[in-house]
Amino acid sequence: SQGAMLAVGLSLDELADWVDDDEQSIAVAAVNGPTSLTLSGAAEAIEHLAGRLEPAGIFCRRLTVEYAFHSSLMEPVREELLRSLADLTPQQTAVPLFSTVTGRLFDGPQLTADYWWQNVRQPVLFADAMACLASRDTRMGIEIGPHPVLAYAINECFQAAGQTIETLPS
Repeated sequence: SQGAMLAVGLSLDELADWVDDDEQSIAVAAVNGPTSLTLSGAAEAIEHLAGRLEPAGIFCRRLTVEYAFHSSLMEPVREELLRSLADLTPQQTAVPLFSTVTGRLFDGPQLTADYWWQNVRQPVLFADAMACLASRDTRMGIEIGPHPVLAYAINECFQAAGQTIETLPS
């Protein structure tokens, strides 16, 4: 167990104003919406940043995780993950699949071991995937997860695209 993760109410541009030299180990783990990011990295750097954002009144919430997903701290598991998923034989999808790894629509055969490694290591492009959905005249979304944390981000992304969506959180 290494690292930490932090949800913040900042845009990518705003984040640059807050990350200092001591926090260069912080990675953008997810771009969930125009002003909704998740950060990942060394626990000390994450705590230092949170300690500066909170007094400034900027939303930040520490995530309860054991690993700093989507950061360089995941590199030690790369080979084991690739080896354990090497036998995957992805198939064509029956329904449209919008990848949060690429932020685009794709058809399924790309879901190889390398894709799943990228899912662990690279930033989640949730906002890009939602923009693709918004461009397809999507009217309803069901947010499925242990906590309806992304319902706000879904609505924020659709609003940024000039669209509305009925979001049903789980």
